Amino acid sequence: MTEFVTIIKKYGVTGLLAVWVWTLQAEVKEMREMLVDCYQYQNHNASESNDLKQRQELYAIVPKDYISEKINKRHAKA
Repeated sequence: MTEFVTIIKKYGVTGLLAVWVWTLQAEVKEMREMLVDCYQYQNHNASESNDLKQRQELYAIVPKDYISEKINKRHAKA
């Protein structure tokens, strides 16, 4: 802490801003590490729960006549 005081006395407002940016950068780095840990934890939990559940896939069956009617109507409007 005394280093900060000597820097502020020696460099004035510029030193104060430098110390503030340095401490802010340290806090941001710590928060980033916490977020990465949280994200990894969430991914780990999500992967475990997905292993237990089977995903459902839904398909639509559309008659060929219906599709050709829609295509013909589009071309007729153009």
